[in-house]
Amino acid sequence: MTLKRYKTLDIIILTVIALLADVIALVFTKMLLKTNYDNIYIAPSIVFILIIYIRWGKVGFISNAVLLIGQYTLYTTQIFESTTLAIAFSLGYLSLFLVTLWKKDKKESVISSGVKTVLIYYFIPYGLMILLEAGASYILGFQGKFMVFVIRHTTNFLLGMIVIIIAKMQKNFLVDMELYLLKQQKEKDEKKNEY
Repeated sequence: MTLKRYKTLDIIILTVIALLADVIALVFTKMLLKTNYDNIYIAPSIVFILIIYIRWGKVGFISNAVLLIGQYTLYTTQIFESTTLAIAFSLGYLSLFLVTLWKKDKKESVISSGVKTVLIYYFIPYGLMILLEAGASYILGFQGKFMVFVIRHTTNFLLGMIVIIIAKMQKNFLVDMELYLLKQQKEKDEKKNEY
């Protein structure tokens, strides 16, 4: 299988898993709250977007955009409560792209280190997303409920943290896949040349 094909397949699988996680979160939220779930929307896809960015870099923006559309579809009532909220939410969600600004060598040293460092790698873009969403909401004059915002992001952050910890425990999962696969191929070629 070619690198391009592997990349495409990997991104599609992770995007589908992220979308399924969002659907399950919606169903679970509806069952748990039964009434007034309109104000709470859970997005476990956030952490999967970051994982895709870690594994494949800037091409992960496609998944980011697809999953934003998924959020629009699942949580139409909540996100489009006002134009201001929709803009702020979209800016926050798409700001996850900023994680790609980390230099490859810095990213690799963070990812290859312990769980605490990887959690910081998760916390920084998530924190920026919250600040951008809250800042845009404030500047644009959205008068939403602060507690709903806190509950939503606390829940999303904690769910994402669990996923990041599990992902970190998996060997060679949170890696820059292009570098990893090229290294694997090089080692394979070297072994072949030895014989």
